[in-house]
Amino acid sequence: MVRSPLPAYSWNKLLDEEADKILEIADLHPDWPSRQIAHYISDHCGFTVSKATVFRVLKRKDLISSRTVKTFPASSEYKVKTKRVNEQWQIDETYMFVKGWGFPSDLELGIKIYIDYYNQERYPVIRIVIMKHWEM
Repeated sequence: MVRSPLPAYSWNKLLDEEADKILEIADLHPDWPSRQIAHYISDHCGFTVSKATVFRVLKRKDLISSRTVKTFPASSEYKVKTKRVNEQWQIDETYMFVKGWGFPSDLELGIKIYIDYYNQERYPVIRIVIMKHWEM
């Protein structure tokens, strides 16, 4: 016996009345973010909706403005000119945790890179330090 598929209703689909309620609350409070609208709906409107769903409904109706991205353009040269070695340094630190490798069980590696800006364009001074750290 061949069964027909279930009705076209999905249990987690946003109803048209719920989308209209989201838009109504967004019109009443235009300064609220999607998270606050979702919390308000969950507390006062008799249904629960996620902030991602609220965001999608508002974005579909062009009620979400794009973020302003702050940019910091790089300059073509350093503002502080170095005149001798060891006057200006850059330090980069990176820590990695390696599970199940090393003695006695896990290993934490730290890499520090030091760059001296006096001779950076020719031969930068770079020191790499690998630190082993574990607890007994």
